Amino acid sequence: MTKFWTLPLELKPAGGPFDDPALLVAPTNCELSILFDCGTLHGLKTRDLQKVRWLFLTHLHIDHLIGFDHLLRVRLFSSLPLTVYGPCGTIDVIAHRLKGYAWNLTSGSPFKVRVFECPTGGANG
Repeated sequence: MTKFWTLPLELKPAGGPFDDPALLVAPTNCELSILFDCGTLHGLKTRDLQKVRWLFLTHLHIDHLIGFDHLLRVRLFSSLPLTVYGPCGTIDVIAHRLKGYAWNLTSGSPFKVRVFECPTGGANG
């Protein structure tokens, strides 16, 4: 007999139907979650964003990245790294975003961002 393993998930759209896309996937009773795209994040609570461990970007248009700064700010002093997966060009885009900040007030932060590019897809979606 085959046994099935079930994992209850909570899906939280981060904005309304006319906002930039972002979807939080949070396994029930788990302290870690996944964010698909990083558009408008105003519909998520700070505690929800603090649990984001993985970010998957479908493509690199502004509407899928506009919330990255907010996510970064919320996660800034987290001991868990943020791992970003996206199409070709993601490493450069995230590196440029991070270079755009002064980091003089974050010397005690253990926070790390790891970025990986998936071999398919393009930077222009």
